[in-house]
Amino acid sequence: IHYYLDRSERLGLARWLDRLTKNVDVRDQLLARLANTSLRYSLELRRHLIKKLVRCKPETPVEQLLYVLDSIATLDRRYPNDDLERIINFCFAPYVPQRRRLFAFGS
Repeated sequence: IHYYLDRSERLGLARWLDRLTKNVDVRDQLLARLANTSLRYSLELRRHLIKKLVRCKPETPVEQLLYVLDSIATLDRRYPNDDLERIINFCFAPYVPQRRRLFAFGS
């Protein structure tokens, strides 16, 4: 599903994985964890999860990314009534650079 979602909506998952590592086994491990984490998620939440993942810097260690995906699954099981999008945002917060906002000041 992630492959087709990435291809149809051009989310950048394949390009990001290429920048992250050339090791096919590591890519497969990360994709398997992503699939396992989002197994029961709606298409919109999968989209949100992939968008957060591809915004992580390629210098981020793979072990940290695997830990983030595990944390999302754990928190989702532990707090089933909480907003999953907020859980995803919380878990990715240290690894995703904040978007800069421009403010215009008028006189």
